[in-house]
Amino acid sequence: MFFLRVCGLLLISYPLAAATITGPVPSTAKPGDASHNYPFFSTAHYVEEQDYIEEEFFIEGLAVEYAGAPNVTATVAPGGPYPYKTRAIVRRPKSAGKFNGTVILEWSNVAAGFAIDNDWYWSHEHLMRRGFVHVGVIVEPAAVHSPVLGLKRWNPARYGSLDLTGGGKFTTNLAAGFELSFSIFSQVAQELRNPAGATLLRGLKVRNIVATGHSRSAGRLSAYYNRVQPLNAVVDGFVFHGAGGVIRTDIPTPAWKLLAEGDILWTQAAMRQPDSRYFRTWEITGASHADFDLSKAVGELAERDLPPRPEECEPVYGSRVPSHLVQDATYDWMKLWIERGTLPPQAPPIATSSIVPRDQSPTAPPTAVAVRDQHGNALGGIRIAQFAVATAMNSGMRPNSPPGTCRNRGLHEAFDAGTVARLYPQRAKYLAEVNRITDENLKAGYITKEGAAQTRRDAAQSKVVR
Repeated sequence: MFFLRVCGLLLISYPLAAATITGPVPSTAKPGDASHNYPFFSTAHYVEEQDYIEEEFFIEGLAVEYAGAPNVTATVAPGGPYPYKTRAIVRRPKSAGKFNGTVILEWSNVAAGFAIDNDWYWSHEHLMRRGFVHVGVIVEPAAVHSPVLGLKRWNPARYGSLDLTGGGKFTTNLAAGFELSFSIFSQVAQELRNPAGATLLRGLKVRNIVATGHSRSAGRLSAYYNRVQPLNAVVDGFVFHGAGGVIRTDIPTPAWKLLAEGDILWTQAAMRQPDSRYFRTWEITGASHADFDLSKAVGELAERDLPPRPEECEPVYGSRVPSHLVQDATYDWMKLWIERGTLPPQAPPIATSSIVPRDQSPTAPPTAVAVRDQHGNALGGIRIAQFAVATAMNSGMRPNSPPGTCRNRGLHEAFDAGTVARLYPQRAKYLAEVNRITDENLKAGYITKEGAAQTRRDAAQSKVVR
């Protein structure tokens, strides 16, 4: 153990136990086959088009449990270490020369009882275009041990040896259990950076690691940042997407909250923090916690890999604001922040009123009310052209909706033909506004040049304004 003081923070370096890597795990069936002898929620059909490879690995070792109060540097709890075995999905370029040196390490979301790499589904095209490696790792027990949708049930032959309960010690609440998750996440990051034996990346040299997670995973990851990052600092930057608690600002590691309008109104308005040297927040107006793009991607994979489930949301899809265009830029800026110390641009907050402390009960009302224009669209925040040049009301909220996925999807209500005609009497005016807003967002750094080009193409092909 050694100690290092950086910017007034005492970093305590604990040695991390080495993990054992097995794989790539062979598959004898194509995704969708009834045998399930392929990686659960495989996205091989995404990566092959971009000259990438998707591989599944098993990771096992000994993990510790952490103790201490929330939001302060943790200590190692007595007892243990405890055995674990989990899985990771690696998406990497076929050519080592295409790798840009940065790994996006995603804390797989398990809130639904199975593993979902939400940030990958949103930004996979951009990550492959830029040469990132993406690794999605399961560190919470529900995705493995859930009796309904867990991996051990989905394919006992392939996944039966996995265990995230410490050999049966931590089994009281699989839905919330994450006693060993922090330690496992650190070990995976360490194996990516300094492999001890068989490697996840087949010899690719890693310059830095960005941890990312969406929704519940963002909350877990923010707790990891506050409690465990000061102990070992094996991660170089963090993106908390859609959630997260109050973030410590004395830790010299870049941390970023990327939030949709729905995130702000349901929970995050009451815990806003000012930007600082090591902290940024971007708020995307009109975007929902689980928008059209994510719902569609996850829905297609669930239809392939899971038993049929009734659709309970009406309308099925919510906000059509493509928030991944901003998410793509976030990863590019995070890489620059880590490697060059270039601070990302700041962004205005969504205009809110009536902010109240968050009631943690599942049926709690939102914490804030958005200030809206005459069409119902919120003011302030990052306003990409698909929202700002409005042909519909897009909201991160779905009012009067029960808790869960329906509420998270937000709402999309197209304007009637008369309203569209009054706003854009000529098509040229609509396209000019799209170009103007897109230019502003590109100059501000909120979208990438590829995102800008896609926005212009979509507008040119749109049939909404003729």
